[in-house]
Amino acid sequence: MRKIIPRFVWILLNLLLLSSTSFCNKVHADNGASMDIGFLFFAPAAKKVDVIGDFNSWDPDSTPLQGPDAAGNWRASVSIPDNTHSIRYAYLVDGKTVIPDPAYPAVSDDFGGKDTLRMMP
Repeated sequence: MRKIIPRFVWILLNLLLLSSTSFCNKVHADNGASMDIGFLFFAPAAKKVDVIGDFNSWDPDSTPLQGPDAAGNWRASVSIPDNTHSIRYAYLVDGKTVIPDPAYPAVSDDFGGKDTLRMMP
């Protein structure tokens, strides 16, 4: 019984620390349709969080998340073309830790790590 409680606490803390939510809204720009993709990432102890992905050429300075708010959440949104079928991305925490979005499937990044593959609606 002693091993179950610490393991449960560890799992719960990881779920809380690494939980995130993404959302998608369609918006129309003057030059065609685009989708506004939102990112919400829970990391109350982080000093900086960025989203890196194929939509921003994996540039860590391109899409910083704003936060944390009082609840510990970081937020950002990006516009991508409406005809985008999928995006690959991950969160970069404090400039060194790459974390796939736990809300979507993690896939190999071909460099020994993991990132997120998210299908667009």
